[in-house]
Amino acid sequence: MHKGMEQGIASATNARNNAALSIAKVQKQSRATAQTSGAFFSHQGPSRIWKKYAYDFPCYKGQKQLMLTSPADKGLFFHRPMKVGSTTMAGIVLRLVHNRSPWMDENLKCLHRSMHGSALSFEYAKRDRSKSFLFGLLRDPTKRAISHFFHFEVAVHQVEPTDAELKRFLRHRAAHNYYLNDMTLTKLNQTDSPTNQLTNIVQDILEGYDFIALTERLDESLVAMQMLLNLTTKEIVYTRARSSGGFTNGPKNRPCIHITPSFVSPAVQTFLDSEEWMNKSRGDLMLYRAASASLDRTIEALGRAKFERELSALKEGLALAIKNCRDRVQGLCTEGGEHVKFENTTCYIWSEGCDHDCVNELDI
Repeated sequence: MHKGMEQGIASATNARNNAALSIAKVQKQSRATAQTSGAFFSHQGPSRIWKKYAYDFPCYKGQKQLMLTSPADKGLFFHRPMKVGSTTMAGIVLRLVHNRSPWMDENLKCLHRSMHGSALSFEYAKRDRSKSFLFGLLRDPTKRAISHFFHFEVAVHQVEPTDAELKRFLRHRAAHNYYLNDMTLTKLNQTDSPTNQLTNIVQDILEGYDFIALTERLDESLVAMQMLLNLTTKEIVYTRARSSGGFTNGPKNRPCIHITPSFVSPAVQTFLDSEEWMNKSRGDLMLYRAASASLDRTIEALGRAKFERELSALKEGLALAIKNCRDRVQGLCTEGGEHVKFENTTCYIWSEGCDHDCVNELDI
């Protein structure tokens, strides 16, 4: 391991150990934001029931290339915010568009989009809703913002994870109501909107998507989407793409970077509990709660008993994947931080879908 890498890991470890609060303790706020099963009954804001997709699975002849960013009006569309655990979901999408394609003899996948980028840039508002399925993924807004800081600022740009740097980042406008700006299908006039205007924006986002999944409720989300799209359990089985404390692909001069574990100090926690932060994340918090309430309502509409059976089947499949695929998945970085040439990985592209060969072979 390079000396610089060792120093970086040591620095991050010391900072983490010296911090009085870990990221888990951000849950003080997260408990107020994350919704548990049945919580939609006390949710007073927008929500909806996600409807079963009334058409055949939207597989249309696509391209050889993956991660295209050009707009398309039909296909499977995964809207992918930053730092929500989207690499795992993208792997599921890529496996679907490979396995469902009848044109793989030409190396042509089902038409899809699963790259980062705003919904406006992909022009999802112009899609044919009878020939497309658009879904997104949300993570608790505070945890997402902190993860963004530790990944891009600390790990990539090597900023020291001090209270001042973290609060500077959180106060930066790019982090405010991030989801609303990223997921809206129509251009927003402003993000610092009155509550009633934020409510309308959130409702418009809910109505513009076919489903919105939650990172903190990923398995429930996947089962709901499975039932909406009439997928099989095997098609939603996954292995975790990345984990805090490991390594992931980075810039050219540092192809493997250490994923610095997130933490917050008491001073930063005070800021996260403040009215200032709540005001700056109010719209994202409203959307997150709305998506969680919508998931609860959808589970009830699909039938709780049937949903629980499918969820149990997924958990069995996940256990099988962990048992059989753990030693067969290879991304661009080893566990020790050494770079791996792409041709020696098991991925579709970059770090996406590295478990596809193994999962496809599972007896599920």
